[in-house]
Amino acid sequence: MIACVSPLHRYMKESVRTLVWAKSTKRIEMKPVPYEDPQDEETDDLKREIQDLRKKLTAAEAKITNLTRRLKTAEIENIKLKEKNREAMSSHLTETLEMSKKYMELAESLNTLRLQAQESHAERIERTDQAISAASHTSRVTAE
Repeated sequence: MIACVSPLHRYMKESVRTLVWAKSTKRIEMKPVPYEDPQDEETDDLKREIQDLRKKLTAAEAKITNLTRRLKTAEIENIKLKEKNREAMSSHLTETLEMSKKYMELAESLNTLRLQAQESHAERIERTDQAISAASHTSRVTAE
């Protein structure tokens, strides 16, 4: 700090006051205080918030990537299971058709055997009736 005094007698009173003031201000210690703009603090807060949001975005993108991968895997597995199910149903249907054919063949064979048995039974009855008739005819002829 610079204090300016005059050597002239007429300004002596003012010069003494200037010197007293200069002495008292000499004892004042001034430390420089950096200027802090209030917007700087807000800007720093916003920068931190942006950084946090970027981290969250990165984490969310990683989760989405993981879930997308899992979804694709599940879809592929679903397609495979549907194909296996289709093959199993086709195989089951084929087996059912074959069993139905065998059942129809067996039913037809059974009906044929029944008809043959009925015909055979009818023939036996007829032969038996003929034998009885012949025997009764023979017994009548012998009795006469």
